[in-house]
Amino acid sequence: QYAHMPPPRPPPVPHAPLSSAALAWDPSAEQTLHQVQNVAQAGIHMEEQQARESQADLARMQAVRGHALARETAEAAGNTHRAMLNEGIHFATSSRKHLEAVGALRTHMEPSMRQAASDIFDAAGA
Repeated sequence: QYAHMPPPRPPPVPHAPLSSAALAWDPSAEQTLHQVQNVAQAGIHMEEQQARESQADLARMQAVRGHALARETAEAAGNTHRAMLNEGIHFATSSRKHLEAVGALRTHMEPSMRQAASDIFDAAGA
C-alpha cells in the first residue's frame, strides 16, 4: 500500500562447468565466468539490501504517522478535559449563585412562607 516491493528473485540457475575444449580454446573463460557470477551475486545482494532499507523506511514512516496520530489524540483528549472542567466550574459557580439567591429569598419571606419554601427546597435537594 505504501511502497511497491518487487517479488523475490528466483534462485540463479547453476551454470554447467566449462568443457575442457572451451578451456583449451580460452583459458581465461573460467575466470571471466567467475567474475560474471560474482558481479551477478553482488547485484542480488544490493537488491536485497535496498529491499531491507525500503522496509525500514516504511516502518519509520508508519512510526512517525502513529506518533503524530497519538499526539493529536492526546491533544483532543486534553481539549475535551479542559472543556469539561470549564463546564463543571461554570455549573458550580451558577449553582452557588443560585443557592445564594435562594438563601436571600428565604430571609425576605414571612416565617410561614419561609417554612413552606424551605420544605420545598429541602425536598428538591437545594
